[in-house]
Amino acid sequence: MTIPWTLQCLFLQLAAVVFALSCNPATAQPVKFPARLIVAGPKVVPGTTRYGYTANCPVDADWIVGAPGSPTSAKGTKLEITWGGGPAQTMIEVVCGRLREKVNVEVVNVTVDKTDVTLGGGAFVRDSWPLRLADTSRPKPAITFKADLTVTGPTRSPHWDGKIVTGFVQRLVAADSNQWLAKYSGGSPPKIKQSSRQADTSSDPPPKPDCVGNAQTCSSWYASGTPFTYAPSANASGSISINDSPSPGWWLKDQKTKGLNLDEAHALWKFETYICVRSNDAPSIYFRRAVATWQIEVNLDSKSQASATVTPNPVQIASDVSDDPGKCAPLPGAGVNHWLNDIVIFK
Repeated sequence: MTIPWTLQCLFLQLAAVVFALSCNPATAQPVKFPARLIVAGPKVVPGTTRYGYTANCPVDADWIVGAPGSPTSAKGTKLEITWGGGPAQTMIEVVCGRLREKVNVEVVNVTVDKTDVTLGGGAFVRDSWPLRLADTSRPKPAITFKADLTVTGPTRSPHWDGKIVTGFVQRLVAADSNQWLAKYSGGSPPKIKQSSRQADTSSDPPPKPDCVGNAQTCSSWYASGTPFTYAPSANASGSISINDSPSPGWWLKDQKTKGLNLDEAHALWKFETYICVRSNDAPSIYFRRAVATWQIEVNLDSKSQASATVTPNPVQIASDVSDDPGKCAPLPGAGVNHWLNDIVIFK
């Protein structure tokens, strides 16, 4: 069959257009690779953690992750890696076109060897206008935590010098308004109970970060001087300790009615106290290793006598190893002591 001359011309024109498009630099931009491939992310990590890593590759790069990292291979410009237990010297290798970068990673094992919890049990009345507090700090703190830990690195290497930090993180997890009450006296004869007044926890409820002092905000660590930073050795041991004396407060005068005097009061607060670890290569990410769950019940009687009870007795610190950073992460909002001053209001 003979193709008509007009069709031959049309085919030639189409072929010329396709050739022109394929050769036109405006329609086929070359990929610009960086002069140097950079892989960003922590190089010293505790075991049983997870961190994000990125590569400055303009296309999806190939990732290879050594043990105990997972996944062992992937494709993309970023990758979340879950690190298993240490100690280990391992690597991340990234291939981006003709570029290749290897990053050494040291996985450090953190072990909680021994824990101890001591309870106080005393309480006394302390007025701090306009509040009356049931202070639980004497004759000794309401609760004291101590833990002995060992950090085991893969080598006597300077790479993890001052990189691994452990400490306590504490949260107030419940302060139910139905369990934070005050009754006020007045009328004739005296000491007639008026209606209970509740702390308004519903507008700004727990959980709340807890820390030493009347801080507007709390960093994740309970006390700034408590975390322990480990020096570079194959095995490093250290101890961490905190104490706490939760001291609920109530208005000395009934602000909603006639300024009646405080007669009786009660509060029940619940806490979670965590042993946590972080790498200073990623200082905003914390991981838990153990936890204690406890509560304190405080009462103020009509003779202005205070009492406090911590339960359970004994309080146990249980193993709670997780690669989920949620429970140790810094919480927004005011710390417990600052929050206390604002929350005791009348509905």
